Amino acid sequence: FIPLLLQTSDQEGRNRLKRCIMIGDHHQLPPVIKNMAFQKYSNMEQALFTRLVRLGVPTIDLDAQGRARASICSLYNWRYKNLG
Repeated sequence: FIPLLLQTSDQEGRNRLKRCIMIGDHHQLPPVIKNMAFQKYSNMEQALFTRLVRLGVPTIDLDAQGRARASICSLYNWRYKNLG
């Protein structure tokens, strides 16, 4: 969500929006597309973050988590190698 006010230029013609920070996980399950036309022609089965990573948009990978217990963290630690 980017407010419309930030998408417009200021009086000098400069864009007010300097940076957009998006938080997500490109390893999560992809979207479920039920429409056959969209499945075949739109490439919508690829999640936004997967697409951005594939296109080479700069990313920062987190290397720590403090939410899950160690026993739960070990279940998905194979996917996130450097996550402590």
